[in-house]
Amino acid sequence: DIRSANTDAIAGIPNDDWDVLEGEDGVQLHGAESPSYMYMAFNCNDGATTNPEVRRAVAHAFSMEEFIQENGENVTSPMYSPVPPVVNEVWGFPEEEYQDLLPEYDPDEAESLLNEHAPDGWEPTIITPEGIRAQLAERIATRLDEIGYGADVQVLDFATLVDTYVTGEADDYEMYLLGWTGGPDPDFYLYSLFHESQAGVNQGHFYEGSDGFHEDILAARQSADQEERYELYEPVIREIVEELPALPAFTQDNTMASRDYVQDLQAHPEVTNNPRVISDYANVSLE
Repeated sequence: DIRSANTDAIAGIPNDDWDVLEGEDGVQLHGAESPSYMYMAFNCNDGATTNPEVRRAVAHAFSMEEFIQENGENVTSPMYSPVPPVVNEVWGFPEEEYQDLLPEYDPDEAESLLNEHAPDGWEPTIITPEGIRAQLAERIATRLDEIGYGADVQVLDFATLVDTYVTGEADDYEMYLLGWTGGPDPDFYLYSLFHESQAGVNQGHFYEGSDGFHEDILAARQSADQEERYELYEPVIREIVEELPALPAFTQDNTMASRDYVQDLQAHPEVTNNPRVISDYANVSLE
């Protein structure tokens, strides 16, 4: 236990524990914004969520901003596209425009769209791992219930979830929550999570896309010219934000806490580098 000094350092601070540890004598907190991308994907292969109006309705039905403030404010940041903010700092895609394109919380609009485009009594299955993503799934189900619909939330172990979301069958899921992390290039996210070659592998939305959507992702992967790649990627990202095969949720910080006698411990943006005891940027020691 870090508070009783039985442990020198811990990683992965839960949101609710951050405030507790922040006021604890003898404890230091460490955080770094990560290149992680947490999202809710829609089944675009089968079921009601093949209709983008149904996908927009679900996005209108709840407030992602409110959920993050209540459940992850200390350890997460909102996202407005599939490219994490720490990656976008290098590339400069217009995040504010994407934020404006995403559906705002509007339960009346959500109900109107579902009444028009979803089956009567629609109750989609949402599959999710445990933790904050399960909390998000439950929030979505609650808000859908408030407008006369609802959702069946199934919290699955990771192996079962992976076996399930690749089927593309609406009987298995119409929405799923997962996450991804990569490096400083949009390719890590756009090729792996949206190119058609990865359908049923890294993705279960099976999004067909507009003419040129998949070709542009591949062309950008094969180009070494950053300006050319920007011009290819930007319409792809905009289409994802507008058509919502996956709704961006949040990026998680990499967090650690240590006793004050632990010197030079630093949180690295890439989770696999934590904790790095000896590196070119830190040399951790006990005082």
